Amino acid sequence: MLRIFKQHSQKTFIAFTVVFWISSALMIRFYAELNTNRAAQEEKQNLRRETALIRSKIESTIYEDVYIAGSLATVLRVSTNTVIDNWENIASDLLKKSSNIRNIGVAPNNVLSLIYPLKGNEAAVGLDFRSIPEQYAALMKAKETGDVYLDGPIELVQGGQALIARYPIFLDYPTNQNYWGSASIVLNFADILHESNLNDFDNASFAIKRTTVGGDVEVFFGAADTFISPDELLPIFLPNNQWLLAAKSTSGLSDHAKFERKITQLFGYTGALILYISVFLLYRAYQLAHNASLKDELTQIPNRRYLFSQLEHRMKPSKRNKGFALLNIDLNAFKQVNDRFGHEAGDKLLKHIAQLTTNKLKGTDFVARVGGDEFLIVLDSIDAESTANERADYLKQHIENKPLDWKGGAIKTSISVGVVVYSPDQPTTQEELLHAADYSMYKQKEAHKNNNQIPDDQLSYII
Repeated sequence: MLRIFKQHSQKTFIAFTVVFWISSALMIRFYAELNTNRAAQEEKQNLRRETALIRSKIESTIYEDVYIAGSLATVLRVSTNTVIDNWENIASDLLKKSSNIRNIGVAPNNVLSLIYPLKGNEAAVGLDFRSIPEQYAALMKAKETGDVYLDGPIELVQGGQALIARYPIFLDYPTNQNYWGSASIVLNFADILHESNLNDFDNASFAIKRTTVGGDVEVFFGAADTFISPDELLPIFLPNNQWLLAAKSTSGLSDHAKFERKITQLFGYTGALILYISVFLLYRAYQLAHNASLKDELTQIPNRRYLFSQLEHRMKPSKRNKGFALLNIDLNAFKQVNDRFGHEAGDKLLKHIAQLTTNKLKGTDFVARVGGDEFLIVLDSIDAESTANERADYLKQHIENKPLDWKGGAIKTSISVGVVVYSPDQPTTQEELLHAADYSMYKQKEAHKNNNQIPDDQLSYII
């Protein structure tokens, strides 16, 4: 039968299926990771842009307030009395122009004498900066540079945390030898961070560190480990000072990156499934067409083409190939069946013979219809003439003892069987083998016509 072809064909397709899905899975995984990494890189780029924007907002907010308060230092340098005499008006006007200035102070001889607004800041009035080493050091830094110096964030005497922009006041500007004192503006650190949107990120952590006047490095916002392998690290340039801003993604794969991975996997496996179904349908169509080309249309058993391909395979020199028997079966007086009962009965009889023969075959044995009422049977692993003759006699009796039921009656037929045994030790051609089986069958057929029994030793023809 065609099971040999089917087995090899199915094994090949199963192997293809395994290789196809393993390859598809690896390829889909590769592209999913590629798209995920691309999405992650895009998010890192977005984080870098956001970090740069935060830096810009912090710098612009602080410089804006420092610029506003710089006018106070200018007036003090020109006329300290004017500022002192008109303190309330000047300070309130400056405060209205900024949303981040908490209070403004003037410290002649480094003692905080004037502060606006006074309410809530009473504890700072009369503060001698020399009594607070850290603030005094920052004040001296401003005096040394002759320019504004941004200090902080620091804890205020009156409570709270803030940035302080300190302006040295010299009465002989720009020589800067006659030091009068200082002016300062206190900036709400929390408000500046809020305006920079630094606290609005759920998937990233930020940290800021500075170098104090004393030279110590201090992380004053966020966690110190943010500076370990950050995704972005940017300096924040401030008046005579500099901070360092670090940003790091904390969410691993974001929802967007995970979505990219799922979409890639969805489309990848969908495409692979469609491709596999297409290949399967092509394979199935090929299998059906190939099977049809190797099957006899009437009896649905192998045909001449299949027989020849199998004989070629079995007769190739190989350690696996052993001897086999070839039986040539021909129905006696088949023409009379067609003439008496019609071609429908003849076709039915051929199907009947094919079915009876198939039912008695074993393993890889098969029967093929090679034309008309002629059948050829291949019996594997038989290299003895006596065994082949026994199988031939058995099949002959089995077929002749099973008449075809036909329209309330029975059509009994007889067959002629030619037997030939092929041995690898005595190689021959396919044509010679078929000729020998044909010759053996015709000897049987002549005996049947003459109603003579051929002796057993003449029933087969050994090549």
